[in-house]
Amino acid sequence: MTRIGAMLVVLLAAGASAQRPQSTRTAEVALAEAAAKRGDWTDAVARAGVIASAYATSSGSWSVADMIAVGRAYAVLGTRDPKFFHDALQAFDRAAAADSTNIESRLRAADLLMDKYNAPDAEQSYDDVLRIAPGNARALFGLARSLSFRGDAKATAAVRRSLVADSTLVPARVLLAQLHLGAEAYDSATTQASQAIRYDSSSVAAWAIIGAIAWLRGDSVQYRAAKASAERAEPRSATFAAEVAEAAARQRRYADAVSMAQVAVRADSQSARAFGVLAENQLRTGAMFDGRSSLDRAFILDPYNLWHKNTLDLLDNVKKFQTVKTARFEIVAPADEAEYLGMYLGPLLEAAYDSFAVR
Repeated sequence: MTRIGAMLVVLLAAGASAQRPQSTRTAEVALAEAAAKRGDWTDAVARAGVIASAYATSSGSWSVADMIAVGRAYAVLGTRDPKFFHDALQAFDRAAAADSTNIESRLRAADLLMDKYNAPDAEQSYDDVLRIAPGNARALFGLARSLSFRGDAKATAAVRRSLVADSTLVPARVLLAQLHLGAEAYDSATTQASQAIRYDSSSVAAWAIIGAIAWLRGDSVQYRAAKASAERAEPRSATFAAEVAEAAARQRRYADAVSMAQVAVRADSQSARAFGVLAENQLRTGAMFDGRSSLDRAFILDPYNLWHKNTLDLLDNVKKFQTVKTARFEIVAPADEAEYLGMYLGPLLEAAYDSFAVR
């Protein structure tokens, strides 16, 4: 066979492969995810909906790759309607059942569980992957995410282990940067975020960390540059402003956090994270009605968020509490405690105010 003939055979084979349903579905869901990332939810939902509808009405068998694709499609739909997350998890589980050696389906399921705050089940799935593929970087990173979720100090060492397995794993770089940012180790956070950007210049989460640090340091030039880079990657993302808002809150700059969270909400009115950050800081500044309204919206968008649920329960209980006022403060407490707290805590608060106001 001539070299040209061989090339034609390869091209024909590649063309036939591209037309197979498996390749089509995997490629199509990737396009849906890309549309979601850039904030084009009309296109994202339309593409994901076609795959999900085909799966729901199909009487034939789907390959493992196809079931993973439909799970990803349901996950895209779930960002706008949380009920689809259950369907996504079922699709990933069916793919794993069809091929017990397939780690992609297990990783997808574990990541989804982690995204929805189910750390115990996610950890079990990551452990299952590590039994099949010891040293798998994504599974090690998933375990690090779980430790971070639980506030375990071992999270930093765990995420470093995942980076030893794969130094190019951008989400791991971002998590390590976030851990450093939370510890106010700004130089280390910048280094890790910059490394993430070196491997993926479209990582809005990494640009957001750099922007947050620049904002905290008052570096307006660096802040604007990071913001512009994030907007080029995802024009309608709430991630950048939400990250800055959370950084402001850690510095007790709650009014600034409210302002930045409002920017995040305007960028993406369907972002549960943006509404959650807004709600937390509205409550911290005493805007109870607005905070409750924002929190209700966040919970509708993401009913799996444990903090939002617990805060809503607290606000329901606060309705039964009693308020005791001092010159500058309102003490809100259970009725059987409010009088005593007002008697002892009130003078202490006023004295503290006078002392700190001078300083």
